[in-house]
Amino acid sequence: MFFEAMTKLKSAASLIGVKMVVSGIRPNMAKHWVMSGTDGIQIEHYSSMKQALAAVKLLLPDAK
Repeated sequence: MFFEAMTKLKSAASLIGVKMVVSGIRPNMAKHWVMSGTDGIQIEHYSSMKQALAAVKLLLPDAK
């Protein structure tokens, strides 16, 4: 159910130009995500919030 909701959220967000980034997924949740067959939704994911924020900052040229 969670992963189906993530798919719908990503689809809705992409309509307005929002790019979804996920961080801090627990190993058991990641395993369940892959096993559920919904891993093809292509959301960028990072192991920590620090990594995710660094990646987003790289995408925003005006970010300081």
